[in-house]
Amino acid sequence: MTDAGMQVTRWAGLSPVPWKNGGGVTRELASAPPDARSYDVGWRVSIADITRSGSLLTFPGLDRVITLIDGSPVVLTSENWTHTLERDTPYRFSGDDPVTCRVTPGPSLALNVMTGHGARSEVQVTSSATATRLDPHSGTRLLLVSLVEGLRVVSASGEECTLGRHDLLNAGAATQPVEVGPGRYAVVRLGGHS
Repeated sequence: MTDAGMQVTRWAGLSPVPWKNGGGVTRELASAPPDARSYDVGWRVSIADITRSGSLLTFPGLDRVITLIDGSPVVLTSENWTHTLERDTPYRFSGDDPVTCRVTPGPSLALNVMTGHGARSEVQVTSSATATRLDPHSGTRLLLVSLVEGLRVVSASGEECTLGRHDLLNAGAATQPVEVGPGRYAVVRLGGHS
């Protein structure tokens, strides 16, 4: 899909990057600026394969929203909190926090959204038996991550594309509605600072 600045990133073309601790691999779907080092991103969307328990990397200055999209529940533990990731339920925490994860039993797949502290970000997983209209939000970047094979997306001008499982569609600062589905997908909205 090319109109309205929409771009598709195909999962099949992404190379996995191993975690430093060997606990999994990450594939980056999109970031700004593109190919920035982890600590320099304005925002970043990626999917991680969590294959064993261990420590997560810290990302000072960034906020994280992590969403379990497949596999077993994952227990996150920091100094002041413990949280069990359940499928399709986003969880927000500071990238400054040292966090360990325990897979039960694993492996698991997680969608990660990182933004600078104070930047607005929203993640929602939707599963719909019919096509759904997504309306633009002023000043917000819209991204879709397909969680099924063959997700149909139609722009306001009628241009259509089909997303494979874990493909990302970057609609940019969309000004017109987008029709999505049927199927299961994550909607990521990124805005300015709150």
